[in-house]
Amino acid sequence: MKPGPLLVVLLSTWFAGCAAAGIQETGTEAMTPADSRPPAAGPRSTDLPPLAAARTLSRRRTAEGSVLSFLAATRERDLAVMGELFGTRAGSITNRDGDRDAQVRMEAMASILTFESWHVVGSEEVAGELGGAVRFLIDLERETGTVNAVPFVAVLGVDRRWYVREVDLALVMAGRS
Repeated sequence: MKPGPLLVVLLSTWFAGCAAAGIQETGTEAMTPADSRPPAAGPRSTDLPPLAAARTLSRRRTAEGSVLSFLAATRERDLAVMGELFGTRAGSITNRDGDRDAQVRMEAMASILTFESWHVVGSEEVAGELGGAVRFLIDLERETGTVNAVPFVAVLGVDRRWYVREVDLALVMAGRS
């Protein structure tokens, strides 16, 4: 089932608001622990057990761990875990918007992010981000082919946890290879 134009507009508006909220925050001190450096291309989804990976990696409190946990939760459609891992510097959307609203948004996102497996093909620090942000490029492997280099941006929250702040859903919907 493909998302309709209204869903795309709603998601785009909401994600733009999240990004704006993260950018407009003030008083956030720079927090860049040694483990926030982007790793080399590496993990594949097949290297990780499904939901156990989401819970284990999120405890590592690394940018990569948050993105990989988010991917594992998305594949398993665990909306609660997705909502805890998606957010801004202020924290998760579940904490900000409540369980119900977060689950509705994560359901919409999960309906777009359908894949069999993934592979991290690269990462880089995002220039100009106070407090640290890392962009990961992920190949999403689907039954219909691979969507190459989908950007996922992770940001370090004020609680010193990493959150997935951005996912290029337009690229995923276009299904470009």
